[in-house]
Amino acid sequence: MPVITKIEPQKKRKERYNIYLDGKFTLGLDAETLLKTNLRTGQELDGAALDRLVAEAQYERLLNRTLNFISFRPRSEKEVVNYLHQSGRKLKYENTEKLAPRVLEKLADLNLVNDQKFADWWVDQRRSGRTPFGARRIKSELLAKGLSSPIIEKALAVGGVDEFSLAEAAAEKKAAVYAKLDNRTYRLKMSQFLARRGFSWETIKRIVDNKGKTA
Repeated sequence: MPVITKIEPQKKRKERYNIYLDGKFTLGLDAETLLKTNLRTGQELDGAALDRLVAEAQYERLLNRTLNFISFRPRSEKEVVNYLHQSGRKLKYENTEKLAPRVLEKLADLNLVNDQKFADWWVDQRRSGRTPFGARRIKSELLAKGLSSPIIEKALAVGGVDEFSLAEAAAEKKAAVYAKLDNRTYRLKMSQFLARRGFSWETIKRIVDNKGKTA
């Protein structure tokens, strides 16, 4: 059976330790796992024990990579799951199907993956930008990110934001660009622009029918 010949802290991450078996680096573990497993120099590891340690090391690596992934911005559960499987394939882990749910559960316990909070954040970002987006576009984006309709509708309902006011704000950003166009071309261009932003056709019609107010 392989023998642990050295345990040493990593140079860049002192909270993690490198484990050497028979003189060769085998895997890295965090301090908490090292304490739980009570590993020590000179200890022999049978095949089952080594497999458990390898699985734990892989879990920790996937967790740390995913923590970095979500540090840039909030993520939906679907985004996190997709990332976990992509990372597993890249790292050539054969047991990603078992590791991914465990990582996801840990992130949920830490409240780092929460679809309702993600939806609320996404809606706020899309509505508060320099050029707001409409509910139709926002809903489409959130559906693509794996969120359910009830969660999306709840997020869209927060704050009682008036869709027409958002469309007016978006139209004002383009009003100067379209100011010299004839009425027919103005209506076409503004309609296309607002449609791309995800506003309903009823709202768009109200905007373009009132060129004097928005242009």
